[in-house]
Amino acid sequence: MSNRNKPIAVGPRRERQQGTVILICVVGMVGLIALAALATDVGHVWAARTQLQAATDSSAMAGAGDLFDHANAQLTLPEATAAAQSYGAQNQADHKSVQIVAGDIVFGDWDLATETFTPLSGTPSDPSQVTAVQVLGRLDGTQNGPVPTVLARVVGRNSFDVTTTAIGYLGFQGTFPPGTVDLPITIDCCAIGGQSCDGNYCDIVTNTPPNPCLLSDGVTQVSCLEFFSTPEQNACWTEFDPQSPSVNSPGMIDIVNDSNPIEVGTEPVYVDNGTKTPVVEIISQKFYGTEEYYGNPSGTDTDGDGVSDSWVVGLPVIACQNPGPHCAAGDPQEIVGGVCFDINEVLVTPEKLIKGRFLCPGDSRYSTDCGLGSGPGGGDFGVRAQRPVLVD
Repeated sequence: MSNRNKPIAVGPRRERQQGTVILICVVGMVGLIALAALATDVGHVWAARTQLQAATDSSAMAGAGDLFDHANAQLTLPEATAAAQSYGAQNQADHKSVQIVAGDIVFGDWDLATETFTPLSGTPSDPSQVTAVQVLGRLDGTQNGPVPTVLARVVGRNSFDVTTTAIGYLGFQGTFPPGTVDLPITIDCCAIGGQSCDGNYCDIVTNTPPNPCLLSDGVTQVSCLEFFSTPEQNACWTEFDPQSPSVNSPGMIDIVNDSNPIEVGTEPVYVDNGTKTPVVEIISQKFYGTEEYYGNPSGTDTDGDGVSDSWVVGLPVIACQNPGPHCAAGDPQEIVGGVCFDINEVLVTPEKLIKGRFLCPGDSRYSTDCGLGSGPGGGDFGVRAQRPVLVD
């Protein structure tokens, strides 16, 4: 007899199989819902984090921008704190104004070489010890509230904490914008910063003027900028050209007349030595207000004798391991910073010398006339940068 018409028995085993399939489907659906919830809320959290990072970056940059009073050469930490908080609050993250508490704003020093931040310990006696502002932005239970979830609540997650950090850096002059360098001159780093250019610049130039010489009064000791190929040479001629090794008088005279046409410091530049008499002559004329500069001197008369005796200029500094023997023409030289120099006399005959003083913060001439710094990144030669950058 055929079994084709016999009913199929549905017993406990068949029921168990069906129950297992349903259970797997339910678990799978729960898993899919959890993944969808996670994906949706992670996207929400990531968007909030991106917004918070932008607010934190803005806060750190604002704090660094108000870190230093260039006119008086001093730190302004309360102003920097206020600026960081103000700019943070002008940004939103997860539809909330980002409030930065003072305790999440930390001042310290950023080391360019090691790319590390060292928090400030105590009250700084030297403003150069504080070059950076670190800001912590929060969306958590401490500040601004955490980021709430939507779908992830089904798996028991109601919110996420989000934090971001940023460091704004205001170091020392590393570049000169167009129109800010008055003379085609660079300074040898080792001549003002010790044999390896690692000494305290302000201590060196204050205690012992580099390449000391006397003004025409025979009494006042200053520094001589020496361009001859001698052991005393401390300055080099340049057209600030990163392309051509040729350093000629016409190009340098153009700089004396119209300042630097391009930004200086972003690329190494070629230098040279020698007398360059036409260049010294035009510098003298511009300083004293003679010849084509008659009646319009760049120098000022500070002692009332009718003769210019002070012209504060910013001069780029080149790495001393690069110039080789006396700035002779050759490879381009890296610019490592900038100094503030007060010209007091210019001699055309018989020697070609520029006499003056290297200035540091605290000197009235430095604070009023030498704020030429652009982007940070140079060595500590006294001149703070004017434009902060984000370093972390």
